[in-house]
Amino acid sequence: MTERASIDPTAAIRKVAVIGIGKMGDPMARRILDAGFELTVCDSNDARLTEFADLGARTTITPSDCSDADAVIVLVATADQMRTVTIGDKGLRKGIGAGKPRYLVVMSTVAPKDVRDLEKAVDGTSTHVVDAPVSGGILSAQKGTLTILAGGAEADVAALRPLFEAVGRSIFHCGALGAGQATKIVNNIIAISNMMVSAEAYAIGLANGLALDRLMPALDAGSGRNFLSREPGVASEIYAAGSRMAEDYQALQKINRKDIDLALSIGAPDMHLPATTALRQLLDTAGDETLAHWRLIGSKA
Repeated sequence: MTERASIDPTAAIRKVAVIGIGKMGDPMARRILDAGFELTVCDSNDARLTEFADLGARTTITPSDCSDADAVIVLVATADQMRTVTIGDKGLRKGIGAGKPRYLVVMSTVAPKDVRDLEKAVDGTSTHVVDAPVSGGILSAQKGTLTILAGGAEADVAALRPLFEAVGRSIFHCGALGAGQATKIVNNIIAISNMMVSAEAYAIGLANGLALDRLMPALDAGSGRNFLSREPGVASEIYAAGSRMAEDYQALQKINRKDIDLALSIGAPDMHLPATTALRQLLDTAGDETLAHWRLIGSKA
């Protein structure tokens, strides 16, 4: 691969483009705009584009129109979508030139190989690729308290820090390009396991007359501690957000299945993963009873 052209890591990032204004991209883009960056948003949803135009953002349906930004954030759902918006017929690659964009930041959750392949696809340009998937979900995206798991050159991650601080509270440089994705996938195995098991555990507690505001502090001080016990009310907020509509629950479980498929795909070929495999099977069979548990816990918010 050709050595990538150097860029000035001290040059301020002023113009930012976000490709993908979905459930995560929407609140994150709003935080970026509120932080004072010049924002372009790219999406196929006309209603979302109108909302952002009313807020003062530039809007487009064509990813290549985003290439004049200093940093372009990709926030789509799958690796195929990432490839479409970056190297497809109307993708960002078509517009790369004159030193922009300086940074292409993949904040979608994809396989480490996918972002390394993307770097090869923009070989011969000055664009530097960084992977920076996020953890924390929709509520953290709205509050600007996401955890950002970055992979890439140290200077690139450092240069992007002011942008990351617009959407996140905890920023970790996990290693070389792809390390952010690997870290996120490992995180997701644990987080999804916690979410599925905790819903049943909390439902058992409620059935036995326990109050969540008393149960959670006890769990957080003991071996049951997890991200759903760290603050009073956080479990109810998270389960409520994921179960208000059956469609919300189904969409989240679809993402969970995709994430566990990623986990199984990056394990070593001879690695036996019975618990992770069982979790994937559970996500295929969890239905209305799990939705009912989520709504029960969410009703205690």
